[in-house]
Amino acid sequence: MRKKIFLFPGFVQDATAFAPLQAILENRFEVICVNYLTILPEIDTENANIIFFAKRLVEIYKIQNTDILIGHSFGGWVAANIQQLTSSPCVLIASFTNPRKPVHAKIGFNPLGFGLIRAGSFKWGFLHKIVLYRYRNKPQLPSIQNGIHIMKTWKNEDLLKITRLIAFQPQITSPTAPLLRIHSNRDEVVSPPDEPHICIPNASHGIHYTHAAWLSRIIESSINSEFSMTFS
Repeated sequence: MRKKIFLFPGFVQDATAFAPLQAILENRFEVICVNYLTILPEIDTENANIIFFAKRLVEIYKIQNTDILIGHSFGGWVAANIQQLTSSPCVLIASFTNPRKPVHAKIGFNPLGFGLIRAGSFKWGFLHKIVLYRYRNKPQLPSIQNGIHIMKTWKNEDLLKITRLIAFQPQITSPTAPLLRIHSNRDEVVSPPDEPHICIPNASHGIHYTHAAWLSRIIESSINSEFSMTFS
């Protein structure tokens, strides 16, 4: 029986952003990409709780300690919190276990930021144009376009819920099982972890999309060695 891998997308991402990595991993593993929309209706916006969110995902997807969790950005935060419940091996890609690591946390994680999200700021066309222009000649552009599509199609309240799932969990999450951290040296969204990690040079936040082959080799090597190379 093939090992099971769960992929946890980042904020305003879905399975599309994992497509290059998933295509490689599916050759050896059973790969399931988690859909947050299945659980967001159960989340109370004002009292969003990442532990409850993680618990419900464990229940819905029947995640076990033999399964491997791979999360990008916000998805890594989710995976790290699921590990607290299941003790599954975990891989964090451009992610964090310290909720103060997102670069723009001070700007967006406050009453004003929450109010703007609820008012539809993630759907403002002029902001989308600025982002698309910034990434116009960069390899992660398709991943950025996918994020903008989600911003347009998701409910404002669901976008706010995801934001608050980061903001309302101030404590650092410590590993309870093997945890491998992979980061880029030019990440513009999440600051590098303080803990030891594998650094992918000359890459930005979207390394799960732009460096899928590189990541797959690291992940498969870790699994083959039963995470003996883990940095936690």
